[in-house]
Amino acid sequence: MVSPYVGMVFKSDDLAFEYFGKFARKNGFSVRKERSRLSPQLGVYKRDFVCYRSGFAPTRKKQTGEHQRDRKSVRCGCDAKMYLSKEVVDGVSQWFVVQFSNIHNHELLEDDQVRDVRNFIQNHKKVIQQNDALLMEKRENDARELLEACRASKEADPYFVYDVTIDEKDNVENIAWSYGDSVHAYDLFGDVVHFDLTYHSMTYGMLFGAWLGIDNYGKIIFFVLLQDESPRSYAWALQVFLRFMKGRNPQAIITDIDTGLGEAIRSELPNTKHVISLHSILPRISSWFCLPLGPRFREFRYEFEALYSLESTDDFEFRWNQMVSHLKLDSDKHIALLFTLRTSWAFPYVRGCFLAKMVSSTFWKSVDDFFHGVFEGQTCLRGIFEQVCLLYLEHTLISNYKLHAHVEPRCMHLKTCLPLEKHARSLLSPFAFKALQEELALAMQYAAAEMVPGSYLVRHFKKIEGERLVIWIPELEHIHCACNEFESSGILCRHALRVLVLKNYFQLPNKYFLGRWRRESSLNCHNEQSNLSFKDEWYEEFNSLTGTLFSEALLSKERSDFVHSELTKDLTRLITLVRDMPTVDEVVDVTLPPAQGS
Repeated sequence: MVSPYVGMVFKSDDLAFEYFGKFARKNGFSVRKERSRLSPQLGVYKRDFVCYRSGFAPTRKKQTGEHQRDRKSVRCGCDAKMYLSKEVVDGVSQWFVVQFSNIHNHELLEDDQVRDVRNFIQNHKKVIQQNDALLMEKRENDARELLEACRASKEADPYFVYDVTIDEKDNVENIAWSYGDSVHAYDLFGDVVHFDLTYHSMTYGMLFGAWLGIDNYGKIIFFVLLQDESPRSYAWALQVFLRFMKGRNPQAIITDIDTGLGEAIRSELPNTKHVISLHSILPRISSWFCLPLGPRFREFRYEFEALYSLESTDDFEFRWNQMVSHLKLDSDKHIALLFTLRTSWAFPYVRGCFLAKMVSSTFWKSVDDFFHGVFEGQTCLRGIFEQVCLLYLEHTLISNYKLHAHVEPRCMHLKTCLPLEKHARSLLSPFAFKALQEELALAMQYAAAEMVPGSYLVRHFKKIEGERLVIWIPELEHIHCACNEFESSGILCRHALRVLVLKNYFQLPNKYFLGRWRRESSLNCHNEQSNLSFKDEWYEEFNSLTGTLFSEALLSKERSDFVHSELTKDLTRLITLVRDMPTVDEVVDVTLPPAQGS
């Protein structure tokens, strides 16, 4: 290879740098780009390429008390270089070498060392390619095992449903599954669902999604999906959900802040209200605005939370524009995104939409606990599938026990001793009663003033602001509060309850006990019908044992934690043993052999 020399010509500066780099590798050093100069007529017309050890590391001022790690720089003032200049000859740009030096003040690598480095890089690339191939093979094998597990579950349970898509290489691409009780529960409580897509598998590069609902006992009902992340997969997830749930759209769907998913929802579920949970927005606020706003971020956070609680859309948009202008966020892309999506997350736009307590911190904690239970210690797809099965079975056992045992009323203590509270306890599930009980206890801290007949202004006894207008129509036994809590959760708010107490109501009107929050549940009937094939004695014994177990476990947290731990281990062992057993009863030939001499 010819050494560069003054006057050497290249068609472009990129070709010159590539040539100098090859020369450097052959001579045991490396190069980097140093400086370039521009002019209005020629653009970049000067290029300086130097040895990677050229120059000296700049000194950085160290602040008082700051600890700085003393790292030795590789730069030692080496003078090896190649400088180029661009000239235009007959309208064609050419780059000429104007300075060249191959004098170094440091040791150079030997030929075999350079070759070793090159071989190391090539081998490293080869190892990465081999690892990618092995990982792809493992993913394909795990996906096939997961598909086999779904098929086996379908054979064992006719109510189990699953769906799958195959790519052009005949590999599993997307897979979804659900359980019979989940499908039936959606028929009863499928007014609102939460589609969670926050968990990714770093090993497989896949996205784990779960459809989550809530029953009258406040327990999670799950409809699980495993898919990759793309608009096509989002659309498929929504389509397969509708197929599983027999074409019935939910009234509302709660999701993370994801514009791609929002577009799929508008396309596949046009009649469903899309709600973006504030729990998914607040964690992003700091990363989005803390740096650009600096010390003013605290002011922004306070104003943002105040905006969320406004009741009027006009007030929201007016104060939003004020905040954006005051904090000079007019050109911020995240502010623009939040405002574009405001109809899905801001309270003035979602108030009155029934969400069944699924935007509460309690629900989100239960979601986190569910995912923690699924992914803890699981590294393969089938392991995740089996862990979901265990959690589903545990949830079903607890739900069935509560439906049969009727132990909750004794555990639900009264807070106000009002007849209204005692009556509600006899009708509502523990989850719903606890929510109503909290509102009723808070109602005692509110004063109600009648403005005109049937119209009341209700405010906290210590707060001047935050008053609510409550309308009461006695002949219809109809009450409505401006806070829209009943329309959102199905539980009467403290303001409405304060007026009913004032009107000497000893029982809530029956229409304010929604069917989805009542203690009775027709899930019980479904479970009994699905178990008719079992022998009555076995089924009764099973219910008796589980009932005794859970009643003893509920007496203390220590007992409950112990039962949960041991039950998970035993159920895993039992599932493994049962899977190894025949799927049908073996027929034993009991025909007697013919008698001798006959």
